[in-house]
Amino acid sequence: MSEGNSLAETVARWKARESQAQLEINLSHSGEGAPKTLLCNGKAGGATSFEQLGLAYLSKTECAFEGLGETVPLFCSWSF
Repeated sequence: MSEGNSLAETVARWKARESQAQLEINLSHSGEGAPKTLLCNGKAGGATSFEQLGLAYLSKTECAFEGLGETVPLFCSWSF
């Protein structure tokens, strides 16, 4: 990929190949203290649930992506 336009050509091939690809992912995080918020930029981004188990917690988020040729999946996690 270090020659000329090879990066642009590689990205174009990836976009063409993955244009109809789909991704469904379930993210979860467990720990103690303040629960972490999990977000994604997929269609189901924001389908989040929290379970408090004494001092421990479990955070879950479901995400679905269609047409990965146009969308780069993005995931974030933080405590507030």
